Amino acid sequence: MKNRLVISSIAGLAILGSGAVVATNAYAQARPVRSTHQTIERHPDLQRALSALHRAYTNLNDGARDFGGHRAAAERLTNQAIEQVQQALRDDKH
Repeated sequence: MKNRLVISSIAGLAILGSGAVVATNAYAQARPVRSTHQTIERHPDLQRALSALHRAYTNLNDGARDFGGHRAAAERLTNQAIEQVQQALRDDKH
């Protein structure tokens, strides 16, 4: 039951970041594309999700308590979500 709550919470973070809702290498690769007149950000929803996931991971990692292994599980799942968003940005052909 608790594992479902943790997984639901992590999924909620990812959905939150992509809807209203991120390590480092893909973020750098997905920088805005500059034109002569304006800056166009590629996939702003995914960029916001990636940022939110990075913040969530940092907050989880900075926690002092483990909460019976749930914090570590949430860190692992958040990292997996980060990897998936990065893969989506890398795989984009448009």
